[in-house]
Amino acid sequence: MFAQLPFVSFQSVQADPVQRKPPVNNNAGSLYDPLGLSSGSTVQTPPPPQQHTNYTTIQAYTIKNGQFHKTKIKVLEKGNNIYVNSYYDRNSNIWYNAYNTTAQKTTQYDPDVIYNNFDYKVNISGVGYVYF
Repeated sequence: MFAQLPFVSFQSVQADPVQRKPPVNNNAGSLYDPLGLSSGSTVQTPPPPQQHTNYTTIQAYTIKNGQFHKTKIKVLEKGNNIYVNSYYDRNSNIWYNAYNTTAQKTTQYDPDVIYNNFDYKVNISGVGYVYF
């Protein structure tokens, strides 16, 4: 048993070619064209520099197999919050991104050794808790 399929025809469409135009910047009449794609004379100005945040590198500790291990983290104190930007892995000698994870104050519900020795803790993905 065979099914008969309907016949469909398409008409060809003719369109004008697309014309590329330079991007328009409404700020102070400057045009940024890094690839030189625009036509005509334009003043090429670089984009504004990105604001650089200064992080403080501090010593921190992780617990592995019941023992403390030293490490470093980069933190930023902003208002009442402390953000952890990156974590240093001493074995590979690489800084890993901690995605500005917010640190928490240690509480009396943490183990005594943690509560009595550290003010803050942060749970970094792939590392676990880091104390400082």
